[in-house]
Amino acid sequence: MPEGGVAVDMKLIGLTEPEHQALLAARSDDEWNAACLAIKKVRGGQAYPPDWYEKVLADGGAFHQFQARMGRTGSGISVNAIGKPLNS
Repeated sequence: MPEGGVAVDMKLIGLTEPEHQALLAARSDDEWNAACLAIKKVRGGQAYPPDWYEKVLADGGAFHQFQARMGRTGSGISVNAIGKPLNS
C-alpha cells in the first residue's frame, strides 16, 4: 500500500502526462506498442485508461499524430463483424 495508506486503482486513473508524452515521442511501431503495453501494464494488463479514446484515438489524438509521423493516412483502425469488414 502506498505511503499514507491510500490504495489507488490505476484502472480508474486517466492517461498521465508521462504516458501521453511517451506516445507522442514514439518514432516506430515498436516504440508505440511498447508505450501502449506499459500503459496497460500499470493498470493490471487488461485495461487502458478511461480517457484513452479522448486522448489517443479521437481525431487529432496521439494515435493520429503517430500515424502522421509515420507518413500514414487515416486512422489505420478497422471494425470487423464476425471476421468480415463492416463496409464490404
